[in-house]
Amino acid sequence: MSTFSERLNAKAKSVKNDSVWHPEEGEQLIGKIMKFGETVTASGDTKYVEITREDDGKIITVWCNKVLVNAFTKQAISEGDRIGIEYLGREQIKDSDKTFHNYAVLKDTGE
Repeated sequence: MSTFSERLNAKAKSVKNDSVWHPEEGEQLIGKIMKFGETVTASGDTKYVEITREDDGKIITVWCNKVLVNAFTKQAISEGDRIGIEYLGREQIKDSDKTFHNYAVLKDTGE
């Protein structure tokens, strides 16, 4: 017989939206940009990108923070591009007690 906690964990896994990327530090997402979008959330206007994951063809939604938006802009990433994103974890803002989610982003240019 399972404990209540084990049953709750199983329920949480069954409810969790696995089409939204919730990376662990060091996790990578490689695929093709299908769509850039913007929506309104409880936190305000939020940008997102939909990526077709290369290893299984599943469409994954990535909520974009300033780090991702700036990387996409700097590298001129657009729909149809093949990219890789690696989650680097939470990092401390210099001279502040606040942290942010940091990412490495690379556009595949065929080189």
